[in-house]
Formats: sequence, C-alpha cells, structure tokens
Amino acid sequence: LDKFVGKLNTTALTFVEDTTSTDPNVAKQYKAAEIDVTKDAVLSFTYENEALTTVTASGDTNNAAKSEGVISVRQSAEDVNLYFKIKTDGSYDIWLEGYVAPTPTGLTGTKNGDALTLTDLKSYTGGTDKAVYVLDLAKDDVVAFQNDGEALQFGNDSSAKTYTAAANGSYIFYINSSYEVWPGAIETQFSITHNTGDGKSIYVAGSWDSWAGKTKLTWHEGNVWSGEVPDLEAGIYQFKYIIADTSEFANADWDSLNKNNRTIYIAAAAE
Repeated sequence: LDKFVGKLNTTALTFVEDTTSTDPNVAKQYKAAEIDVTKDAVLSFTYENEALTTVTASGDTNNAAKSEGVISVRQSAEDVNLYFKIKTDGSYDIWLEGYVAPTPTGLTGTKNGDALTLTDLKSYTGGTDKAVYVLDLAKDDVVAFQNDGEALQFGNDSSAKTYTAAANGSYIFYINSSYEVWPGAIETQFSITHNTGDGKSIYVAGSWDSWAGKTKLTWHEGNVWSGEVPDLEAGIYQFKYIIADTSEFANADWDSLNKNNRTIYIAAAAE
C-alpha cells in the first residue's frame, strides 16, 4: 500500500485495508475515508511514483471523465467511497461507490436564443437520465441547454453546444447523468403513409403492453394509415409499425417501415 498514492486535487488520501470484498478476482482491497468531491476536482493515482496510466474507474462513475490515470469530476457529490483494488492478475482497479450527482436544479434551455419553458418528462422513462424534454421544432431551429449557466454538450462531441433541427417535427432530448444531451426525432401520433398492397394492413405494437398486442390503423385516401391505441396513458413509448395480412401475423413484416424502434410521446389530456 505504501507504493500507491491517491490524491484529491493536491491532497493525499489515506487508505486502509478493507476486507469486505467478495470478488474472487481481488487479491487486496484498500479503502479511503468517505470524501466529498466538487465539480472539476481531479482524482489522481500513482504506483511506485509512476502515474497509473490505466484507471478502470469502475462503479457509479457516469459523472466522471476517465483518462490517463486521472478521474475528472463533472459534478459535485458527497460521501463517496473510493477503493483501490489489486487484482489477482496483477492489474489495478479504482472503484468509486456512491458517486451520484444531485438532481440538477439549474437546467435551462434556449431556442434560437430565446428562453424555453421546459417540462421534465423523466417520470415517463425512469432510468438514470437527469431530465427528458420533448420540444416541437421547425426546420433549422437551434436548441441549446445549460446547467447552472454552463453550456451542455450534445452527444460525445465536447465542442457541440447546439442542436439544429433537420426538419419540422417533435424532438426528444435526453440529458444523461454525465450531463450530455442526446437528441432524436419523435412522433406524437400514429400516422404513416405507405402502400401495403392488397390484403394487407398496418398495425402498431409497442412497449405500453410489452409488445403483446397489435392495434390496426385505419386506411385513408392517399395510403395514409392512422389511428390510436385505446386507453393508452400519457407517456413516452417505443413502438413499431407492422405490415401484416389481415388474417394472421405469422409472416408479419416488422422491419420494412422501421428497422429500429420508433419513439412516441403521448401527452396528458388537458384538464
């Protein structure tokens, strides 16, 4: 242990041997006292006075950037348990436990420079997202998000601070636990234009009932198929359009109209 040094910024951390690990791949485990970390803090690690160039940084570390032997903290967190593990194969593992950034209170957004009124829809999706927003945008609308005034990046590109809508429509924006914004087109009604050919119809199936049921859409002039799923509660769902013979689904086509799952947002009825 005397060959290993962990620091929070410039302050050395004190580690003691910890025998609670039940992992058969861990030969020795050491634990630092609970620490509080602040945004932009840096955890660094050396072994035999050389920087650990590989930091596994396992555990709940979505709010940290890991590279070249350091962990850069993106959001503040309290009472973090920090473990240094020597594995049976001779490798090392840094494990952060309890590193969950607090729910953001300063998320804001703009469209074409004007402030947006944001309604968080995370309750419809669950998971670890910090927030979920659905916005109606026109082609070339430019959207940006901030947390406590700091611009958030879109996707993995740290230089991408805005998103431009490719077409008129509704878009969903997931802000994950790393405060990255992941956008995508979304639908707000079941409607698709397609010529299915004689004897076939279009149905929808989705996550609202674990993909068990299939609801037939209604054909309209111009080969427009549309409709509603009865008693579908407000929420965000995954779904697919299916082309099927009206009498059976054994040979239904799930992929021609959507190789990947689509997403739909059903808004709550106005009171």
